[in-house]
Amino acid sequence: MFRFFIMQMKLIFKNPVKLIILAAIPLTGLLLKNSVSESETARIAVAYSVEGGGSGHDGIRKLLDKDEGMFSFREQESEEALIAAVAGEKAECGFIIPASFFEDMRKGKTKGLITLVSSPGSTLSLVAAETLYARLYPEAAKRRMGDYFTKESAIKGYSPELFDTEDVYEIYERIYTGGGTFSFDYEGGGDHVQPTKAGVALSPVRGLLAVLVMLAGLTGLMSYTGYAENPVYAKAGVRLILCLAPMLMAAAVSILTFIFVDGIPGVERTPAGICAELAHMLLYVVLCLLFMMILGSLPGMGKILPAFIPVYVLCCLVLSPVFIDAAAISPLLKKLSFLWLPGWYLN
Repeated sequence: MFRFFIMQMKLIFKNPVKLIILAAIPLTGLLLKNSVSESETARIAVAYSVEGGGSGHDGIRKLLDKDEGMFSFREQESEEALIAAVAGEKAECGFIIPASFFEDMRKGKTKGLITLVSSPGSTLSLVAAETLYARLYPEAAKRRMGDYFTKESAIKGYSPELFDTEDVYEIYERIYTGGGTFSFDYEGGGDHVQPTKAGVALSPVRGLLAVLVMLAGLTGLMSYTGYAENPVYAKAGVRLILCLAPMLMAAAVSILTFIFVDGIPGVERTPAGICAELAHMLLYVVLCLLFMMILGSLPGMGKILPAFIPVYVLCCLVLSPVFIDAAAISPLLKKLSFLWLPGWYLN
């Protein structure tokens, strides 16, 4: 059996197609890593247009043009340009804001000031609206607070002799930015709040490599159906080696990818992190091997295996957390998640 295992490894190295596929895995990771700038952040474009001019226009632009958060607000020249940007999928959604927004808020007009333009396929328009609110409301609250203390409060008679609107603004800014309000502290800061484009591009790599290792074992199981036609090779040991050899090669290439490609989410590129990943990978190979041995021992599996493999791999790609965590969406999918082998490795 050992000589048969060595023969299978040699057959992999002598097959140029298999070698190209294996070499393409780390090269693709490096290309994804280098194709985007690490300084760029993966933000979702949101369009906005300001109707009117004056100081209100400049104030709104100053608040929305900040380079922070998951949304990037981009000003459009007109309402027509905004609608065209949303319709052309250049922006997730759009907001039409009057230049008199802050003055209207000060006068108590708080309904229907901003118009949301969204396509039926938008899933983040409401989140973008909350972000817009978070950008604009502090300024509106500051101005409303100034009006209250100088015109409506019990101490309004002391304005402007003892204090004026600018004094109220100064106190508001000091309290708002001085830690006197509720806030979150994010461990790691911006790296967690604003994922880089490289991180987003590399996010499914670990899951795809797990699927590759499993698929390598399934192809070995497919080849066993041909070997098993000869009674000499119709043995459990032959099935084990035919599944194990390609999985070990795929696992070795996966570990090399983790070592040489920086920025793969979920992989810590330190000696301890790589050793932990190697241990997880070996346990995953053993789990896959047990699955292949059970699957191969089922009666008539050789005939239905060509149809089973693409369906099972597709389910793993969709229902395992390779691209999205489908188990978090539905309790039923969560109960079925143990059926998909890559999910055991990724979780």
